[in-house]
This record gives sequence, C-alpha cells and structure tokens, in this order.
Amino acid sequence: SESTANPDQATTAQTSGADQQQGKNGQELSAEELQAVEELKARDREVRAHELAHLASAGQHARGGPSYTFQQGPDGRRYAIGGEVPIDVGEEKTPEQTIQKMRAVRSAAMAPANPSPADRSIAASASALEAQARQELQAEQAKAAQPGSTTSTEQSQPADATSGEASATSSATKRTIRAIA
Repeated sequence: SESTANPDQATTAQTSGADQQQGKNGQELSAEELQAVEELKARDREVRAHELAHLASAGQHARGGPSYTFQQGPDGRRYAIGGEVPIDVGEEKTPEQTIQKMRAVRSAAMAPANPSPADRSIAASASALEAQARQELQAEQAKAAQPGSTTSTEQSQPADATSGEASATSSATKRTIRAIA
C-alpha cells in the first residue's frame, strides 16, 4: 500500500538487526522478502537525499519541507518511494529579481545527483522564464537609453503594484519538484 505524508508524521525506515528477520505478522521473512526490504531501504535513502538536496538548494524559494509517498514493506515498515518539495517559481516584481530567482530555482531543480525528468522540466521552465526576464531587462535598458525617456525603475513598476504581484504569485505559478517514483 502507498500513502503520502509529511516526514514528521512518518515512521523511519531504519530497522534494527533483530527486526530485519520478521515480517509484520511476526513470522520470519523469506529470502525474496528480505531482498525487497533491502531494495526499499535503498530507495528510501535515495528519495530522502534527493528531496533534501532540493530543499537545501531552494533556500528562500522553498514553500515547505519535503513530503513523501510511502510503501509498506514486507516487514510492516513504511519506506519513502517518492517525494516532492514545493518551490515558488513565480515571476518577481522586476526582471532583475526574476533572473536571480530563476537561477536559484534552476539550481534547486538540478541539485540532486540524479535529477528526475520532472526536475529537468522545472529547470527548463526556469531557464525560459529567465530568458524572458532578460529580454524585458534589455528592452527597458534600450528604452532608458533613448533621449527623453523615464528611468527603468519607473517603467518596471506596474500601475497597481498589489494586483501585479497577486497575479505573479498565484497558485498557477507554483510548481513542485518531484523525485522519480
């Protein structure tokens, strides 16, 4: 069976030497079941390291800690087999801030030793948003260089800053970095 939970609510996948030989019904595990437990333990370690790499690299852009999808092993314990870390990938108020943020998001997406396809997709999206922000910045700089123009700071502020920010940070602009399941 599989379930998703916060790591604070989950039991750890660590076992003592005495527990490794018994299943959830108290009977000794078969060789196949012992192999399955070892594979689940390895996957649990991999998933947790993967998600912690995202979290450590995301910094202020993380919108919470990792959450995991669990599978119960033949020994009755729950093992993490997938996970995710919510990261804000919305645009910022200025192109400069967006460029800086998208670099951090791309770095967080690619932080694990083996990024998943979803991680690579998030990194590509961040690169695209960064490129778009660079174009906006270049357009602002070109316009500011023209005689009689206003400063780029004045041009980059929306008429209604609160409504501009609300749309930039809507739930549609948030993505989740996931481990392969």
